[in-house]
Amino acid sequence: MSTNLEWHPAANIFPLLSGEEFDDLVADIRSEGLHNPIVLHDGKVLDGRNRLLACHQAGVEPRFVEWDGNGSSATSWVISLNLQRRHLNAGQRAAVAVEAKPLLEGEAKQNQRLGGDPSTFVNFDKPRAEPIHVRSEVAKQFDVSSGYVHAVQKIKETCPETFEQVKAGSISIPEAQRQLGMKQTVKNVLSSDSNEWYTPSQYVEAAREVMGGIDLDPASNELANTRVVKATEYFTLEDDGLKQEWHSRVWLNPPYGDVGPQFVAKLIEEYEAGNVTQAILLVNPRTDTAWFQPLFDYTLCFTAGRIRFWKQDGSGESPTTGSVLVYLGSNQEKFIDTFSRFGSVLQKAKRPVC
Repeated sequence: MSTNLEWHPAANIFPLLSGEEFDDLVADIRSEGLHNPIVLHDGKVLDGRNRLLACHQAGVEPRFVEWDGNGSSATSWVISLNLQRRHLNAGQRAAVAVEAKPLLEGEAKQNQRLGGDPSTFVNFDKPRAEPIHVRSEVAKQFDVSSGYVHAVQKIKETCPETFEQVKAGSISIPEAQRQLGMKQTVKNVLSSDSNEWYTPSQYVEAAREVMGGIDLDPASNELANTRVVKATEYFTLEDDGLKQEWHSRVWLNPPYGDVGPQFVAKLIEEYEAGNVTQAILLVNPRTDTAWFQPLFDYTLCFTAGRIRFWKQDGSGESPTTGSVLVYLGSNQEKFIDTFSRFGSVLQKAKRPVC
C-alpha cells in the first residue's frame, strides 16, 4: 500500500479530518470500500489525503487517478471541490483563504493571465475577468469577509500555532486575538447576546411552550445555547447566521447595531418561504423604523417594563427601553395565552372582505 506520497501544496490548504469525522470515514471505507479514488498531480496527492490515510488505517488498498486539468488551476479545482463537501465555519474559511492566496497569486503569474500588478490574480472560472484586489477576491471565493481574511493573516504572522487552531476550528478568531493580546478586530456583533448579555430563561421557556420546541437559534453562542436556549442547532459569530439556511422552529434575539435588521429581514423571508414554520423574535420596539414595520403583520407582545438580561458572572442589566416579542406562525392563540403575562399583545385588525 502506498503511504509515502507527498501532499500537493493545494491539498494542504484545507485542514485534515480528525476525531469522529475521521473515524467515521475509516469505518465507512472499511465497510464499503473506497468510492472515490485518490487524485494525483505531479506525483503528489492533490485530492484525497483523508481518504488515503483512512485507507491505510482501514487496511484497504487505495486507487489512484491523475488529475486531468479540467480547464482550471489545481488550486481553484481543490477549492471548488472542498468548499462543496466540507462544513467549515467562517474562521476556518478565512484561514483557508489565507493559505490559498499565495498559491493563486503564483499560478496567475505562471500562466501570465494578468499583466503588471502582482497584487491581483485571475478568477480561473472566468479567465477574462478584470483584475481584482487579491484579498477581496479570495474572501469572495471563500464566502467570508475580507476583514476576516486580514485578521487571520495577522494571526498567522503572529503565531502560526494559533493560526492552525483557527484553521482546525478549535478556536474562533476573537478568541485567537484575545490569546495573542491583539486588538479584537472581529467583534461579537453576530451574537444574540450582544456584549455577552443573555436572554432570561422565562422568555425562552415560554417560546418553547408555544412552538413545542426550538430547532434553531441563528444568532447565538455555546454558553447561551447550553444554559438557556437549548436549540437543536445554533449558529455562532463564526458561522454567520445570515449566510446559513434557516429551518423549522426558530428562536431569534438578533444582535444590536446595523446587522440586527438584516436578521429580522431574513427571518421574515425564511418564514414566508416556508422554510421556518414558527418563530419568536425578541427585539427593541423601534416602531418608527422601516425594518420594524413588516412585523406588524404578525402577533406582538410589548413587554410591561424592561427585561433584565443576565451576564456570565451572574449580574444583570436592563436596556433603556422595553422589548417586544413577535410571533410568526399559526398558533397565535397559544402565543397570546402564554405571553400575555409579560405585557400587552397586539394583532393588526384584519380588513373585512367585500
